[in-house]
Amino acid sequence: MLKEASPLVSVIIPTYNRALLCKQAVESVLTQSYPNVEVIVVDDGSTDDTELIVPSLDARVRYVKQKNGGVCAARNKGIEMVKGEFIAFLDSDDTWSPDKIEAQLAVFRHFPNVGMVWTDMVAINEEGSEVFGSYLKVLYNAYRYFNRDKDF
Repeated sequence: MLKEASPLVSVIIPTYNRALLCKQAVESVLTQSYPNVEVIVVDDGSTDDTELIVPSLDARVRYVKQKNGGVCAARNKGIEMVKGEFIAFLDSDDTWSPDKIEAQLAVFRHFPNVGMVWTDMVAINEEGSEVFGSYLKVLYNAYRYFNRDKDF
């Protein structure tokens, strides 16, 4: 349930040796149509330029570097640092559509008993071309039994 009209959304991005991709991921959060966000980048022991690039992106970005412990340890570290009412996870090699957070918060407003909102994703190759428009159908076989327009 939303406690305030514009709750802070904490976005946790674990990363390891993906400086430029991580920068794109962070920027996709910072340019959301919903601006009340904090970004927590947990660098899981990167040896590339992540430490130089990410912390300087915006005042809403908090960066912490830890000894390499894997993506779960990085996510858990991020959870310890959140200040927001909502937590969102974003992989460092992914980006979000500009209205993702706004749309998900609308679901929480419309369905106050909902505890989690999950979205579909578009798979894009390294050249930027769409590979799958509804990647959940590829990742999870159960989704083939649902009608996207009717059930979601």
